[in-house]
Amino acid sequence: MIFALLLATAAQAAAPAEPAALVPTGKWRVEYADTMCILSHEYDTGAGKVTLALRPLPMSTETQVALFTPGTGAIVPEGKAEIALSPGGPPTSGTYQRFTPPNQPVRVATMYFAGTALDGLEKATAISLRLGKDAYRLAVPGISGGMEVLASCQADLLKGWGIEMHERSTLSRPASGNPGRFFDSHAYPAAAVSAHEQGRVVAVASIAVTGRVEKCTIVATSKSPSLDAATCAILRTQGRFSPALDLAGHPVASHLIVPVRWVLPES
Repeated sequence: MIFALLLATAAQAAAPAEPAALVPTGKWRVEYADTMCILSHEYDTGAGKVTLALRPLPMSTETQVALFTPGTGAIVPEGKAEIALSPGGPPTSGTYQRFTPPNQPVRVATMYFAGTALDGLEKATAISLRLGKDAYRLAVPGISGGMEVLASCQADLLKGWGIEMHERSTLSRPASGNPGRFFDSHAYPAAAVSAHEQGRVVAVASIAVTGRVEKCTIVATSKSPSLDAATCAILRTQGRFSPALDLAGHPVASHLIVPVRWVLPES
């Protein structure tokens, strides 16, 4: 019994201490952008301002989280990221990209997680983030009110894309899958490589009951015609997803928001 207690104590001592939650200043803000809705909050560390920005795409395979932190100097530009809600289940793994804007004492990190990473956020009291070795814990009081405004923004966004917000409520499971497997370096359009073009595209894919993509529409352009055209061409010819299920559990046609980040392959 004593031995077991000693083992438990040792294990607790070896576990990394969770950072104290930063307390936000001001109120939640919702930005109505042309291609996304952003819910953000600011925090004061005493040494500078931290901004948390949540960028969930409705009916999508991906959720973006951005973090702006004070600091200068060398950074690790990309790596593995984690997000966890408190209270909530285990952390969700993802990736991050990080940079320092010229002549600004701030570091910008954009994290990419599965579309379900923020499920249950309206009941959370804190969000924990890990970017490589850097850890942050942010209190999120009043998050449910912010989520209501965010939902209104997302409904307007979907309507502009030709999707009714109530579609999600008619499904027991949305269409799902990993679109990244269709977009490897061999898929990069030669014209875009020659022109050194890269960027982010957001497409609305109409998913049939078979899981095939019947229609594809670009709703956020990369500003490269080659990349935009390749995105829809690949989804229509190669895209295979698990179809959505209605409330009775039967496959039904639905929509899926597919963000694609085109990054030039290394030479």
